[in-house]
Amino acid sequence: TRDAVHVYEERTVSFTLPAGLDTAAGRLGTGVPEVALAALAAVLQWYTGQEDMVLGLSHPGRREDDRHVVGPLANFLPVRLRPRADATFAQLVADTTAEVRHATEHDRAPFDELVRLVDPSKDMSRTALFDVLFSYAPAAPRLDGGPGGVTAEPVTVPGGHGKYDLHLFLQP
Repeated sequence: TRDAVHVYEERTVSFTLPAGLDTAAGRLGTGVPEVALAALAAVLQWYTGQEDMVLGLSHPGRREDDRHVVGPLANFLPVRLRPRADATFAQLVADTTAEVRHATEHDRAPFDELVRLVDPSKDMSRTALFDVLFSYAPAAPRLDGGPGGVTAEPVTVPGGHGKYDLHLFLQP
């Protein structure tokens, strides 16, 4: 059973993605993020037995025509996946790729408005539409040659609290 209120506690586990994942993704006709999301769905299906789930996808929301817009355009996209135990992983990857493409076609829909329209049951121990969030961020470049030779690089800062039951954040 779950506590009646959401517990905001975070733990981080670091790991390295297998070498050749980009090659495998290419053979499957998709990208590394879709393969990783499909793998996450397969693992969740294995542990929970659920063959129908909604996972959250953190989406940057930027397009080429947004280059003049200042500020974040990120959004959360709910993605419905059906990882059947009898399906091949290649089929799950294909289905996941199709669902991600469908969701990103609607990436401008405000998440808060979507929650209002869906009107999920109120459960203070859960988030509105999904309990598992998937984020894939391209490797952040090191910035060299700033004023006076200043360099900058990304630094991971632990938040100490988490909003989701599981948040898989991948960055090569």
